[in-house]
Amino acid sequence: MFGGFGRRVESAKDDKHVEPEQPRLPGLLGSLGSWRSSASKPGPSAKRADYTPVKSVALPSAVVPQILTGFRYQALLIWSVFLVLVVAQWAVPWLEPNCSRGYSNATLIGVALVIGHHVYIESRAWNDVKSLLSLPELTVLRQMGVLQKRRRLVILGILEALSLYTDLSFPFTARSCDIVITGQWLQAWGRVPIVGAHVVSVLSQLRFWGVAGILVTFMALGAFTGVGRLMLTTSDRLCGCARHVKTSSHAVEEGSDTTDESRLPGEVFFSLARFAETATLPSVAQLCEGAGMQRRWMFSANANHGGAPGAAKARQDIAFGKLNRESLELYELYNEDERHRVDSAGNAHYMAQLVGKVLLANAAQLWLQSSFFELSFDWVGTEAQWKLIAGMIISGYAVLARSAGSASQLGCSGYAFLLVGVLVTAWAGAKVYYAFECDDHVWNLTTGCVTIHKVATTA
Repeated sequence: MFGGFGRRVESAKDDKHVEPEQPRLPGLLGSLGSWRSSASKPGPSAKRADYTPVKSVALPSAVVPQILTGFRYQALLIWSVFLVLVVAQWAVPWLEPNCSRGYSNATLIGVALVIGHHVYIESRAWNDVKSLLSLPELTVLRQMGVLQKRRRLVILGILEALSLYTDLSFPFTARSCDIVITGQWLQAWGRVPIVGAHVVSVLSQLRFWGVAGILVTFMALGAFTGVGRLMLTTSDRLCGCARHVKTSSHAVEEGSDTTDESRLPGEVFFSLARFAETATLPSVAQLCEGAGMQRRWMFSANANHGGAPGAAKARQDIAFGKLNRESLELYELYNEDERHRVDSAGNAHYMAQLVGKVLLANAAQLWLQSSFFELSFDWVGTEAQWKLIAGMIISGYAVLARSAGSASQLGCSGYAFLLVGVLVTAWAGAKVYYAFECDDHVWNLTTGCVTIHKVATTA
């Protein structure tokens, strides 16, 4: 009897501790309440409050083919469409450029098509390249301002595509006004001391539009070389080079991220940057450049030498005289061989961009178009003048932006190119300014305003 009474008392005590069921709230409040109640009951599978998700890095064998395919589509589209438009201006009478309006406005429809595809491919390529980077690398690139420059570089890429079309069309516009332009150009060069007479003897055979055509031909040949290299380079070749570099590097240590198949070496990223420039995608190119520079470092712990804390302590020991500088190399977190390869690939990439993009494609065209502006001041229409001014503004901006971007990477040689770019841009700006100030609208750097005898030459 007492046993049954005891069991009833215990069951009564247990009933006193039973909490009444809480009313369930509808909608979002109910979900929030159930989440809070479950979170207040830690279990064996509960996650830590300070848990940080880890970004997974995509495999290069899956992503690199997509990147190269996008670059190929954009490069082929931009050159095929622009060349078709240029040939059409030569073959179709109503599309032929003239001194009144310059190139035909109808051809800008094809340019708009290329720009629309440019925006689409840029977005895809940007996300694909980011998927190849680890979370620490993206954090460093964000701190360096690389990710924040994307919008400005997208605009630069669109402007460079438009500038490329105006450069290709410029010889045809110059040819339509050549009957008066060449004679005045020869007179202006004849006033230049020492070299003027020799230059006149050469330019009298080439004529102004011929010089413009030769310059565009060299620019196109350089671009076709880049397109051909892009078409012949396969993803297997790039990824195969990456695997070869990892297995042959003696500085890769056990437990380092560099043994992961998802880690591409820095020189491969610079190859992707070069292909991005071929496709006129400077934003993607700069992201690849930043990723390539980051690949000189290891973002994992160096277990044999204490990782990042060990490297920091080693530098402190050197400061206090407890360790020599030769011993510091054991604590460094970068791969020495890969650092040299990345630096070499980066210098070659930046130098090629300065010579090809800045000097040949933009600076030379800027100077020649400014000369055409002053020589044709009394002959071209208002629409053609505004098109010339817009093209020169784009070229000048590209020269300064490209030179400034590469100067810090190349050191003294980069700043030398920057100085040349600034001087050429200022020279072209002076030509445009004095076209409005000089009586005959022609100005030389060595002689100032030039008096031109209005004598037309025959074509």
